[in-house]
Amino acid sequence: MKRLRDWLGAGEAIEIVEEDGVRVLQIGGNAIQSAMRLDAPDRIELDYVRAMLAFLLFCPAPRDVLTIGLGGGSMARFIHQRMPKTRVTVVEINPGVVSVARKYFHFPGEDARLAIVIGDGAEAVPQRPASCDVLVVDGFVNRSARRRSTPPRSPRCARAGCWWPTSWPTTSASRPTASVSKRASAIAR
Repeated sequence: MKRLRDWLGAGEAIEIVEEDGVRVLQIGGNAIQSAMRLDAPDRIELDYVRAMLAFLLFCPAPRDVLTIGLGGGSMARFIHQRMPKTRVTVVEINPGVVSVARKYFHFPGEDARLAIVIGDGAEAVPQRPASCDVLVVDGFVNRSARRRSTPPRSPRCARAGCWWPTSWPTTSASRPTASVSKRASAIAR
């Protein structure tokens, strides 16, 4: 295991580790927040991210995706690269995470279709009425919701028919079925 960088950002330890050709982001504990295969950086590496992309089965061409939590940015980068008609906005509470995503995880700079907002997702969502087709909630540190980063239960930012995938910490009994995981894996490759 090769430790690339370790520092405190907004009161949380941010750690970048490489092992077996995979670069991993950990924030505030041992849970893996993001992962990138060094020889295939554009591929979605983590199963939970593939499962969250299953919204594409039901909403294959969203106009706007709002993501709470950036991590290494693999989902936002994937959508930005492969869906040229989709605008992605990411709300990230910790500016250090944005710096790490750009420096270590190939996260692109902002443009007309990609925006980064430094702020609290719980505050950002209500300020964006009817602003997205998909709301992705992935604001967690070490398998628990970041304090104040989880939007309210009723996402007022969502247009009618909005998909709302979340990365809530799960038990083995509540994980996606193998069928959904296989379909999501096919989409994200």
